[in-house]
Amino acid sequence: EKARQLLIRSARPEDLGHIVAIERVSFPTPWSDHLLASEMKRNDCVFLTAESEGRPIGYVGMWYFASQGHISTLAVHPGWRGRGVGEILVLSVLLEAAERRAEFVELEYRVSNVPAESLYRKLGFEVVGRRAGYYQDTGEDAILATIHGLQTEAGRQALREQRESWERERGFELVVDL
Repeated sequence: EKARQLLIRSARPEDLGHIVAIERVSFPTPWSDHLLASEMKRNDCVFLTAESEGRPIGYVGMWYFASQGHISTLAVHPGWRGRGVGEILVLSVLLEAAERRAEFVELEYRVSNVPAESLYRKLGFEVVGRRAGYYQDTGEDAILATIHGLQTEAGRQALREQRESWERERGFELVVDL
């Protein structure tokens, strides 16, 4: 059986409808169409999508400034969750951050988001803080996590090895077009 192809690429304006649909089923307070469209166009933002069979099935956004990245959003279509799509999107954006000379990348996630916690720990993020009442919709706390070492050869090599391991384990043919 031929491995299914998963394409990681920069999001395009025509992806907006799919991205908005994924956003709406993924978050209790989704970002607006306008905000997502503006994020995709920002010069200081890397906005990637994972595509299968011609359709976006997940996305990640990262702001880049000075020598750091901030992962602002990540979502995967419910029908694709648990298959490593979020993982490969985060790995891809981390490799892009390394290319852009980021020293570190930070993000936050809801205290209750156990799958996110597990993913970020697996990828090497370390918890550095907690923001009380960060999420206005529920008043839930946010966990702040960072990953360092993106400018060391060991750090970049670890990311490349994780990507290769992902490809072997998940059975997808991975195509990265950035």
